[in-house]
Amino acid sequence: PIARAKSAYRSIFIGRQQETGTMSTYLRDYLPGYLASDPADGMLNHHKPMSWFFPPELRNDPRTLFIETSGLNGLPALLDIDISAVSKRGSDMPHMLNVNKKTGEVDLTDDEIRAELGADFADDFALFDQLS
Repeated sequence: PIARAKSAYRSIFIGRQQETGTMSTYLRDYLPGYLASDPADGMLNHHKPMSWFFPPELRNDPRTLFIETSGLNGLPALLDIDISAVSKRGSDMPHMLNVNKKTGEVDLTDDEIRAELGADFADDFALFDQLS
């Protein structure tokens, strides 16, 4: 959840929305409005807790398998399926999470970010802690 919050700040808030300000400004002045935004606005959904998009029945089902995005390359082997690699040559579509880590100013520690995210993100942290 902390890495996702940093990603939303850098990639969407600073990059796509062309806003300015520190991470603390984003969390204090903008995040509450994004949380209340219409779910049909996919870009603003990036600022919301991931747990809002998964029903509790799915999150709590022992058959459900959550994979961190950093581990997706190993997913076919984990699921024992054969996937043909798709060539990336010729594709000029930028990945939304290709974040420049020097963009913006993350002026809070991870613990401070966790505290600032507040109760709305409690389920995200519980899920993350359960998987760790």
